[in-house]
Amino acid sequence: MAEVRAAVGRAGGGASDARVASSSPGMTTCVYTAPRIAVRVLVDTNPQAEQRFDRAVVERDQNAIWSSHHGRAPRLLQGIGEGADWFPDDRNLLTTDGRALIDITVHSPRSLARALRLAKQVAHATLAH
Repeated sequence: MAEVRAAVGRAGGGASDARVASSSPGMTTCVYTAPRIAVRVLVDTNPQAEQRFDRAVVERDQNAIWSSHHGRAPRLLQGIGEGADWFPDDRNLLTTDGRALIDITVHSPRSLARALRLAKQVAHATLAH
C-alpha cells in the first residue's frame, strides 16, 4: 500500500520498498523497508478476527506476567480499529476492525516512541485499506 510505504520511507529517512513475504488463503504478510528500518505487516482475514484478537492479547498478557517480562505485556491503544494493543518489548502492534486481524512489527534501532508512532500510522493505513 502506498500509504504504508510512504510512512516507512519518512520514518527511515529515504526511499522505501515493499514486497509480499508470504501469502496463503486469508493471510498475507508484507515487508516494508527503508534505510535503518523494516516493518512487517500481517493481514489475516480468516473468520472470527475479533475473538482471535482478544485471545491473543489475553495469552500474551498471561505469558508476560508468568515470565516476569512486563515489557511484553499489552498496552491498550485508543482510536485504532475496534481494539488495539502495543507490546513494547516486541515492538509489535496488534489490532482488528472485526473483519481482519492486523499484526505489525517494527524492526528499527530508533526509539520505542518512534516505533509506536510508525506502527500506529501503519495500522491506520492498513485498516483504511
